[in-house]
Amino acid sequence: MPLAEWIGHRTTNRAPGTATPLAGPDAAALTRCAQESGALLDLVTERDGLEEVGRILGAGDRLRIMSPALHRDMMAEIRWDDEEVRRTRDGIDVATLQLDRTDLAGITIARHWPNLAFIRRIGGGASFEEGARKLVAASSAIGVLSVPGTTPDAYARGGRALQRLWLTATSRGLVVQPLTALLYLLARVERGGGAGLDPQEIAALRALHTRLAKILPHRPDHAELILVRLSYAPPPAVRSLRRDVGSCLRFAGPEGA
Repeated sequence: MPLAEWIGHRTTNRAPGTATPLAGPDAAALTRCAQESGALLDLVTERDGLEEVGRILGAGDRLRIMSPALHRDMMAEIRWDDEEVRRTRDGIDVATLQLDRTDLAGITIARHWPNLAFIRRIGGGASFEEGARKLVAASSAIGVLSVPGTTPDAYARGGRALQRLWLTATSRGLVVQPLTALLYLLARVERGGGAGLDPQEIAALRALHTRLAKILPHRPDHAELILVRLSYAPPPAVRSLRRDVGSCLRFAGPEGA
């Protein structure tokens, strides 16, 4: 079946996996797909490596939630009820996070910055690391897709490679969840001068970068496009809505055409 036939099936699946090892043929197909698209896919499949990646991503989540500016951006992505989901048709429907009651209560409290200001002052918030740890522990693999170069053209080529990779994973019964926020923060420190981050946050991110580079190769001349967790799991119970193409895409042409 052509990859295009899987576009309607492609989705983000945030359900925990079963920690089933990534099958060799699936790993080979994903790696080959990336290479054929001019990209590189680095996979972590060993349990020790996955556990460390989970700890690193968890620490990144904690930093993001406990930073006033990053917290604001993070919470702005979430759609909190059905009315908001239908009205905006973008962002992350909170139902797609598939949280249990305890975790849902926690993120609802964390939604409002005043609830976190005191926790930040005393250096708390360790519980915010648990979500990523549990998700990665239940995964089959973690993958990082990168392309040579850091120019806009490189990112455009990377977008095509990402589309093909996601569709290939879908065609092989793998579910995909991006966990990319930390990569973007690391790039902001490395190539963006740490804009919007305070010195303590920059130092923490550099330490996390050092740890991550021991597991996943870091290539300064490559753009790291996305970090995903791959797993075998049932289809998601809820899918986020998306806008109609006509609301966000216009084709240039002769006036009146």
